[in-house]
Amino acid sequence: MIEVSPDSCSLAQDLAKTVSKHKGAALAIDYGANHALSDSLRGIIRHSFEHPLCAPGNVDLSAWVDFSALSRAIQSLNDSTVSLHGPVTQTHFLHALGIFERMEALAEKTEDEKKQYDLELEYDRLTEPAQMGHTYKAWAVSKGVTEPLPGFIPAVPEDGNGSGS
Repeated sequence: MIEVSPDSCSLAQDLAKTVSKHKGAALAIDYGANHALSDSLRGIIRHSFEHPLCAPGNVDLSAWVDFSALSRAIQSLNDSTVSLHGPVTQTHFLHALGIFERMEALAEKTEDEKKQYDLELEYDRLTEPAQMGHTYKAWAVSKGVTEPLPGFIPAVPEDGNGSGS
């Protein structure tokens, strides 16, 4: 079984048409992959995963994004003026935007060790591969924007191993 979301593809095309008409960029960050998926549909109740049909009408439904399907939908418009970017991991995206340096700067502004510790925990939650770092992806469509878009250029983490910590 493969999950397909025609509405997502239509939305991606609408975004591309709007960007093409007005210039600029549209950015999407969500959990997903750059290929077709199966079995990612899940139900969420009060921040806990539940069976999608356990309480119809009371369960939030969620599924991973197939970024390759969104890209193909935009490419099918045959608009050569629109550029696609990504998807890249959230780790890559945030490092390219300077999250490590920002976290360090914030930590240096406080002497409260608990706040420093919390900053490191939040940084790890957003960037570590086993947490949100590789589950979430950044993807964008643009026109008339200096290439490459910020966040999609190669990140150079301070420690050289890709984690920045």
